[in-house]
Amino acid sequence: MKFTKMHGCGNDYIVINSFKNTIDLTPEEIIFLCKPHFGVGSEGLLIATKSDKADFRMRMFNIDGTEAEMCGNGIRCISKFAYDEKIIINKIATVETKVGIKNIELIFDNDNFIGVKVNMGKAEFSENPTNNEYNLHCVSIGNPHAVMIVDNVNEFPITELGPKIENHKGFPNKTNVEFVEIVNKNMVNLRIWERGCMETYSCGTGSCATVAVLNKLGLVDNNCLVKLKGGELKIELFNNEIFMIGNAIRVFEGEIDLSHFI
Repeated sequence: MKFTKMHGCGNDYIVINSFKNTIDLTPEEIIFLCKPHFGVGSEGLLIATKSDKADFRMRMFNIDGTEAEMCGNGIRCISKFAYDEKIIINKIATVETKVGIKNIELIFDNDNFIGVKVNMGKAEFSENPTNNEYNLHCVSIGNPHAVMIVDNVNEFPITELGPKIENHKGFPNKTNVEFVEIVNKNMVNLRIWERGCMETYSCGTGSCATVAVLNKLGLVDNNCLVKLKGGELKIELFNNEIFMIGNAIRVFEGEIDLSHFI
């Protein structure tokens, strides 16, 4: 099976083209492929396939084999992949996801690829289901997020609290958790505890969720730079919609024989 390894702000993915040959992987095969040392190694797996509603469809799987509703860094990577593979030929396209169709734009400076801009849609806010056991601001960007404001994100014990909040009984389908330190009205520092993945270098939907929450609280402006362990994302709010701008890097291509899967 041929694959491409990509990353967006350090969030790395195995990307597979399922346009010509249908590829249907089991959860066990996905876990194997994502596992370092034994498989390819990644924080998720993306499949580009045909769509009756959009230019193409994105399927995204976590390292535990579960399928996710949406992935911000992943949609940038798979959009660049689709353009490189001529699945799409225009710089503006539509992508079908489990939470609806997303509009994307590939950004170039002359012939130099700069990044991908994605209309992530609207944030849906909800009550904190932990009965204030944790001071959280809950929101959905197609997938669930719980945002916690902290004084110093680098010193905060997210590896201790991240899994406790992710698996709290108030979140029956688990949740992504964002720990954010506000630098000023236009910049925040963010660390991510991703559902089904542990701490990751970045999270596109998590960055969108965080800025949406902070903007609603009046703590940041409509344009905010999110600084993550793996890089930076620009988040813009306009007419109640969230736009995410960030990189998508093609790392290498390869081929793996799944008959060796144990």
